[in-house]
Amino acid sequence: MTAQQLKIAAIRIDGGTQPRAAFNQATVDEYAEVLTAGGELPPVTVFHDGSDHWLVDGFHRLFAHRKIGALTLMADVRQGTLRDAVLWSVGANAAHGLRRTNEDKRKAVLTLLADAEWSKWSDRQIAEACAVGHPMVAALRRPEVAQRQQEARNRSAANKVESDSTPSLESDSTPSLESDSTAATPPEESSAGQAGGPDSTGDHAEPGSKPQEASASAPELAELREVLAEQTVMLEEAQDKIESLSKLVDASDQMAEARRQIHQLQAEVRVLRERQAGLMNEAAEAKRLARSWRLKLERIEKARV
Repeated sequence: MTAQQLKIAAIRIDGGTQPRAAFNQATVDEYAEVLTAGGELPPVTVFHDGSDHWLVDGFHRLFAHRKIGALTLMADVRQGTLRDAVLWSVGANAAHGLRRTNEDKRKAVLTLLADAEWSKWSDRQIAEACAVGHPMVAALRRPEVAQRQQEARNRSAANKVESDSTPSLESDSTPSLESDSTAATPPEESSAGQAGGPDSTGDHAEPGSKPQEASASAPELAELREVLAEQTVMLEEAQDKIESLSKLVDASDQMAEARRQIHQLQAEVRVLRERQAGLMNEAAEAKRLARSWRLKLERIEKARV
């Protein structure tokens, strides 16, 4: 891999190597402002197949350079085919750049599932290539797994609602003397009467100040819930695998017993066949003797006549 100046017009973006589900114009505008102010952006990544340069990482950076009228940009050039480029692109932006959305991750997974070769990979192989959790791959590959994940999310949401709606016994039963005293004290005296005074770093913050612990944003909470749901499904799948393995062990024991009985029956069949052969030999000998005696009787009767 080497970094070099490439002509923007020589970089191809029509090979199915764009892993994102949607284009973010605000990010392009932000990057363009950085370039206009004299700043630099990390090099884009392209794959060179001997004739074409395929962009796999840095689409927003490329369009930012186009927006300011740039003709070239820095690029990390890797050697590989278009398929190599597509496979590399599905894991792009997992650890840098504009954070991937769930739709971006789904598009990456679906790209591999739609391919005749890559769709034969296991869930974990595809998940590793796309830098996602394997439950997402399982859900997109098999609808029944997606249904189980949705049920897990519903249970998690129901438990959260139930937890939030349950009143706190401690807060209901214990009188709030502190809140009463605070209400009876003027704001000036209340803030000044604290142990640390106005400059105290305790729980009483100045008006307009933000809490020390920032609350999680809605997208982060949604992602956490999804991760929790995926972990729940993973636990359920692990339990299913344990049960399947137990059944296989039982089946193996039953198979071993069946094989033992088959061997025993085969031995009995061999004995019966040997007996049958002996009886057939005895029967043939009896027929021979009977024929011999019949001939003797015929000669005796002829002699008498």
